[in-house]
Amino acid sequence: MNIDVSLADTIEQDEVLHLYRANGWSSSEKPVQLMAALRNSHALVTARIDRQLVGLGDEERMRRAFVRILGKPPQAVLREARLRTGYDLPEI
Repeated sequence: MNIDVSLADTIEQDEVLHLYRANGWSSSEKPVQLMAALRNSHALVTARIDRQLVGLGDEERMRRAFVRILGKPPQAVLREARLRTGYDLPEI
């Protein structure tokens, strides 16, 4: 399974609402305000599997999730992946 993570993705209201409703997030009840907030985020990170939106968040929340779950920020994970694989992976 490949998870595509992007800082340059476009999001559609229907897919965002589907994701929010599937998770029981109350912001789905105010779609206009939700979409405005997401589209005006400084850095919106999206995650997709087979082109389906499976996650999103702003840059700071994603960084905190990495630290909480993996014990290190995304930059450290990327650096380790570069060293382990020898690939020149893109910057986060």
